[in-house]
Amino acid sequence: MKIVLSLVLLSVILNSIGQLLFKTGLNQIGVFTFSAANLFSFGFKIISNISIMAGLFIYFTSTIVWFLVLSRADVSFAYPLISIGYIFSALGAYFILHEPFSLMKILGTIVIIVGVVLICQS
Repeated sequence: MKIVLSLVLLSVILNSIGQLLFKTGLNQIGVFTFSAANLFSFGFKIISNISIMAGLFIYFTSTIVWFLVLSRADVSFAYPLISIGYIFSALGAYFILHEPFSLMKILGTIVIIVGVVLICQS
């Protein structure tokens, strides 16, 4: 069980880091408006942005680790644990991206923590 929880934690942390890198890269590129006219231009900006490419690599690595989790645990147990990613992402967004962290986000994070503890005890 410890190996499964360790792998879930690793997958979730990698996933959150990937998301933060995606956001960092997109902050550098700017707002994306989906249209055929700017698809090639925006696509080039994406593949030439080091933050986004690093995020894709880390996100892919997270997926491989997640495969290790699913090969060892029931999806009904493992998948809800992904919700701890909200905690890491919210904290990363606050500390790294300087996004606001309101009282409602704090309360929601506490609810998530309680839910994860309950799932781990089942």
